[in-house]
Amino acid sequence: MHNGEKPVSCSLCTKSFGNLQNLRRHMKLHTEMKPYGCPHCPMSFSQKNYLQRHLRVHTGEKPFSCSLCSKSFAQTSGLHKHLKIHTGAKPYSCDQCTKSFALLDALKRHVTLVHTDEKLFSCFQCTKSFSYSRDLQKHLKVHTTERPYSLLLVYKVVCPGR
Repeated sequence: MHNGEKPVSCSLCTKSFGNLQNLRRHMKLHTEMKPYGCPHCPMSFSQKNYLQRHLRVHTGEKPFSCSLCSKSFAQTSGLHKHLKIHTGAKPYSCDQCTKSFALLDALKRHVTLVHTDEKLFSCFQCTKSFSYSRDLQKHLKVHTTERPYSLLLVYKVVCPGR
């Protein structure tokens, strides 16, 4: 069937398919049957190609390369998202300021970090929270014996005559 018609529908969701074979393959998603197990971790999959795609997590394989900068990706979706960077298009605009973004995820992160009081990075040793990971990493040093600034140097700055 090459005319784009999808006469076969899943009775459990809204998806439609061009033929019965594709519907049968899809139906495996609705069952607990996941016969394709990963040899490296507990994950299992209903379809062999899903397992093959997952295995790239363990092998580090990135077969999809950008023709403009040669950056590589494990999945085609990563490459498609990346290509938006090269066009310069920023279709996602913040409705609270003038910033625009190439990726929807970047807009969502911006709104959360800049326009809300929500702080996603919390210290597990005290009650402090931070908007940025780098600020949490800097803060964590107060809970260790690591002292990036010498006490002697501080003493000399405060008491320069000594």
